[in-house]
Amino acid sequence: MPSLKLSGLFRRDPNRPDLKQRAATLKANLGKRPDTQNQPAPGSDEAKAAFKDACHQHTIRTQFANDYPELKRTPLEWWTADSLGKALETGELTPAECARLYPLATERELRMAEIEHELNLGGLFALAFADEYPVTPVADDPDPIHAVIAESYRAEDAMKTFGLDPNSTSRPNWFLRERALTEAQSATRDAVWRTTPTTRAGRLALVDYARFQVALFTGSSVQDPDCPAYLFRDIMGAVTAAFEADCAPASDVASHDLSGCDLAQLARLYETWEGVFHHLTGAGAIPCFTSDRRSGFTPAGEVLDREYDRAGAFLSTIADEVRTRTAVSADDRHERLGVLIRHELNTNGRPVDDALLSELNSQPDR
Repeated sequence: MPSLKLSGLFRRDPNRPDLKQRAATLKANLGKRPDTQNQPAPGSDEAKAAFKDACHQHTIRTQFANDYPELKRTPLEWWTADSLGKALETGELTPAECARLYPLATERELRMAEIEHELNLGGLFALAFADEYPVTPVADDPDPIHAVIAESYRAEDAMKTFGLDPNSTSRPNWFLRERALTEAQSATRDAVWRTTPTTRAGRLALVDYARFQVALFTGSSVQDPDCPAYLFRDIMGAVTAAFEADCAPASDVASHDLSGCDLAQLARLYETWEGVFHHLTGAGAIPCFTSDRRSGFTPAGEVLDREYDRAGAFLSTIADEVRTRTAVSADDRHERLGVLIRHELNTNGRPVDDALLSELNSQPDR
């Protein structure tokens, strides 16, 4: 009985270039660049035809991708450099298996990427379907602080996700992942502190970010006034208030032209806004609007406090307008005095304005 020869099972395909030949081909093609000077117009029929032709050429030239049977993960899936790394982290592959497959995967991807580069496949795709992409205007002078803050928030979220995952420390080399996340967390945070905002919106974004970091480092349960973390939070609150005051608009008072309103309309407007003012006054005692007796308002409470100030300022604006009016009838006189008296009660607790008291005492039907 003839002996069984197994060498044929492991013989390399003679039509497949060896590593040296493939390296030489890649090196020769590295200097080739697609023609970007004579491109078709975006969205034109010519652009769509060029993309279709490039896809056809890509299909023909990437037939070699099937010549890597070692990388066949499933009947419909191939091992890639990215999937190999993830499989190593989850324990699906051993380090030895990953080391054996990784050079093949990167070689396969490099060859395919080189063809895509030559054909300018991505560029032609963008030109062919240009009409389907929105065009977002770019700000003339974007504030650099927004980008670095966003990057830091992403790093913080990644670390939070890692910390909340109960399986994060059971994966191989989990500590390397933790170290990378920690380094990204520190690097992106330091980048924020080194960046100076150039706009009002950027400065306010930096204030919000600083608050976030204070809460992250001190925690929300710090109650001891002698604790350094508590002092840091108080200092941050004072700095924030000063910063926001500097960044505030010239005036938060709503500007309304009341000259077209008669005294009856002004009186009803005052009564309506007075109800809003008193409602906001009472709402300030709701627990969700106050942090504690030292740190003041919560973020929602700060909004409420600003609207309370705006409501009070608008009441004063109405009262000032009423004060300039001259009553021409008994009804007008009652409306006018009613608004001014109510405003004195709201601001001083009792009428103290000498002019108003004199006017009240001079009324014949008082």
